[in-house]
Amino acid sequence: MKNVFKRMAVGVAALGLAATFGLTALAQQGPGPDRQGGPWGRGPRAQGLALGFALGQLDLTAAQREQVHAILQQHRDESRVLAKQARAAREALDQAVEAPTIDEGAIKAATANMAEAHAQMALLRARVRADVLQVLTPEQREKAEALKAQMRERTKTRGPRAAPPPQ
Repeated sequence: MKNVFKRMAVGVAALGLAATFGLTALAQQGPGPDRQGGPWGRGPRAQGLALGFALGQLDLTAAQREQVHAILQQHRDESRVLAKQARAAREALDQAVEAPTIDEGAIKAATANMAEAHAQMALLRARVRADVLQVLTPEQREKAEALKAQMRERTKTRGPRAAPPPQ
């Protein structure tokens, strides 16, 4: 049971950090036609995944790209702070779990701190996503939702991941 909880906590932490780092990386890129793969960097599939869809596939106008870039820039510092807090919370949990003596109170407190950090990151992602969706046309929003559904479907068809080898 403890292993299941630990794996679940690690999974939640990984998802939260990946999404936060995705937002931070996207915010740092900004628009620019000289970037490899198009105006938004490495290519359409890699763009905006933290928002639940790929921005590069929405045919954004230059004005929309600038608005999205401004939104991401606006939240960049907060995203970095939250990512740092999540890493610290994760390290504290690891230390509590790996301590020579089991301290259930310390483990529960560290888990609660990590959960709060991830909740704050999820709220930020939701705010950024809502702000970005406001910039899109109804057709682009519809396409974004379709892309999100496709991404979910691909995730489902991959099947369960292989369990890591015992250590």
